[in-house]
Amino acid sequence: EHFPESASITRLMQSSRASFRRESYNLVGRFCQFAPSLVLLSNTESTKITPLATLMPNLISGEKDSSNFVALLELVLSHLSVFRNNASKDGSTENPWNAMDAFAFVKALSKSLRKACYGSPATSWAQMILPIVASLPCDVDEEQQSPLVIVESLWEGRKSAINTFDASAIVSSVVECVTYLLLRR
Repeated sequence: EHFPESASITRLMQSSRASFRRESYNLVGRFCQFAPSLVLLSNTESTKITPLATLMPNLISGEKDSSNFVALLELVLSHLSVFRNNASKDGSTENPWNAMDAFAFVKALSKSLRKACYGSPATSWAQMILPIVASLPCDVDEEQQSPLVIVESLWEGRKSAINTFDASAIVSSVVECVTYLLLRR
């Protein structure tokens, strides 16, 4: 049986207890790193899908506990890397955003970033934003480009930082992301 069909882990990821959610994020992140076959499912058209991808925007938008954001963002990065690593092994060009609703993901992440991840120390999570921005599709919505939406939300989030160290980590992350986006053009 593959991981995403396991109701118990999904239930833990949506638990009302913050410590259960954090540890389930860590567990699934380790699955993504060390046992990606538990996360990826093959359908008949030989493309990779994952029910975890459909759950990801809900996890991000529902998380309000500041101690869980580092583990949640690590899970997001691990999940995205499963697709990238699997595509390079298969020689395919599988895009992780084919399985995940990129618009809902960007909306959920933007909401959390505008609130500086609800008080989570930015010095712990800010460096994870650039790899997420780098993996985003250029235009989820034709009116807005998703990497820019994330960077704008991150910039707004500096006002919600709990101290100057966090604000400076957020500004540093904004600078990294903007530099990347300018060089990518």
